[in-house]
Amino acid sequence: MHIMTKDGQPMLQNCVTHQTLKSILLLGGLCGLLSGCTNGDDPDPVPRFTLSGTVSSAAGSIVDSDVNDPYAPYAANDTPAQAQSIPNPVMVGGYVNVAGTGNRGRSFSSGDHSDYYRVSLAAGQAITLNIADHTTGDLDLYLYDGADPSKQIDVSKGTGK
Repeated sequence: MHIMTKDGQPMLQNCVTHQTLKSILLLGGLCGLLSGCTNGDDPDPVPRFTLSGTVSSAAGSIVDSDVNDPYAPYAANDTPAQAQSIPNPVMVGGYVNVAGTGNRGRSFSSGDHSDYYRVSLAAGQAITLNIADHTTGDLDLYLYDGADPSKQIDVSKGTGK
């Protein structure tokens, strides 16, 4: 991706390559920054930058089906019956929150405490859960039998586990 000045000179080069959804959100913020701000009395701004390129996510990346963004496609995955089917291998970008916390959006008021996923795993395969802010949040990971969702196979509870 290249961001050019109005004279056609490169301002930033290769600022986005194959990265996760977070990069797309950062790019959206950059586009908002580049659009400029006015007090409402000014004439329409003259574009000063040209933005071109391709934005894509890393291979094997998907998004949680019930993120906080009210404009994103939505499918509940809050119970075993609503489990979101995901491929393997995969990297899922997701969102959970306690009611009244996080950014305002679809789940701000009610919260999004749990997300369920359905996936086929190989014996001994590892599952890794990364948390953006592990100092103020603690997510627990539970593994259930697909044939009997009431049968818990393994659990990782507590901070740092």
